[in-house]
Amino acid sequence: MIRRLAFALTLCLLPRGVRADTAADKALAEVLFEEGRKLTAEGKHEEACPKFAESQKRDPGIGTMLYLANCYEKVGKLASAWALYREAAQRAGGAGQTEREKIAVQRAAAIEGQIPRLTVQVSQEARVPGFEVLLDGAPLPDALWGVPMPMDSGKHLIEARAPGKHPWRLELTQEQGARQSLTVPALASANEPVPAPASMPVLPPAPAPAAPAPAPPPADGPREQPAASRPAAGLAPTLALRLGGALPLGKTGAAAGGTSQQLSSLVTAGPGIEVNGGAQIGAHGAVFLFYARHFFGASSELQATARSSYRQAAGIGAQWATSQGLQGPVGFFGEAGLVLLDQLSLSTTSPAGEPPCSSDARLSGAGVRLGAGIHIPVASRLLLSPLVNAEVGRFSSASVTGDAGCRRGSGSYSLPSKDLHATLFAGLSLSLPLELH
Repeated sequence: MIRRLAFALTLCLLPRGVRADTAADKALAEVLFEEGRKLTAEGKHEEACPKFAESQKRDPGIGTMLYLANCYEKVGKLASAWALYREAAQRAGGAGQTEREKIAVQRAAAIEGQIPRLTVQVSQEARVPGFEVLLDGAPLPDALWGVPMPMDSGKHLIEARAPGKHPWRLELTQEQGARQSLTVPALASANEPVPAPASMPVLPPAPAPAAPAPAPPPADGPREQPAASRPAAGLAPTLALRLGGALPLGKTGAAAGGTSQQLSSLVTAGPGIEVNGGAQIGAHGAVFLFYARHFFGASSELQATARSSYRQAAGIGAQWATSQGLQGPVGFFGEAGLVLLDQLSLSTTSPAGEPPCSSDARLSGAGVRLGAGIHIPVASRLLLSPLVNAEVGRFSSASVTGDAGCRRGSGSYSLPSKDLHATLFAGLSLSLPLELH
């Protein structure tokens, strides 16, 4: 019974939105949402709320719902804000978005004690066939008669009507924390004189509770997909592309009885690219898989004979950030990971004047990664992140493949030495959360 009453009350308080069916609706919803955020940042909450409401109507989402609830709270429409927070908490919980669910539950609890409430009683004499009660022009279901209803502060109109009866109406003003009750009397027959205007019996206002703490940012992202398309267990998928430059350092390692070489005698710094795919966990954490490729140049010693040289690395990592949200502010992050695949490839050909020979050498190993950077929101769906990272490890094996013209044949070698090498990478990352809107 309580659930049916709460559902009916929600229908009274909130307009029903229709999911966006066209690209135009989605585009308009995005424009309205961004305009609402801009007005909110300027403190123009009265103007921002209609923007969020229309955006939510055109393309519903939990993130937009939280922004709208926060806006209603700012302008004193606490009942509407409370109902939206509760609905957002339910949807976020069903979608596994624990951080948003926690925020919504906390905000609903913080404002619940300050919500005005109105109880509309209907006398038995008034309940004739065709009788109905209207609250602010909308029919009030009989399931809500006698129930203390959360109301937004301000003026409200209560009306009652029935066939063959004079209508009855009463205007009242609800203030924050007030508890009011009224009884709709039996309606006078249309053949009788028009009754005098009703007077409003008012219960003493409940003691005002302590003001709630300032509302936190309503979501960890400005917009999002409907809950049905979001991942479970609170994971929000992300994709990042990193571009920059890489510098090789350290030694190659050596086989038994051999000599370890400085990497700088083989290759030099060059451009690099990295692709990260992972999932944000909560407001601050993330896990990801990564693949990197660095295109090194040939050293002066090998410039005449080198055909190509590159390094590729793949592994798994974790990140912690002071702010993951796209709405800001700027946040710092650190990351650490394991390099499970670390390979340096060097292809050479014989110098002029010697028998033709082409060979490919590949050094393989593993290592660790450490990095840091800054998250900078640059658009509603994009993070720009200057960053640096270092991958440190050692090569444990080598393989050489040569064609028929080479004096040395192909072979594989173990590199038991403990010589370390490192690759320093500095560049920019473009991150795109895939769970938005």
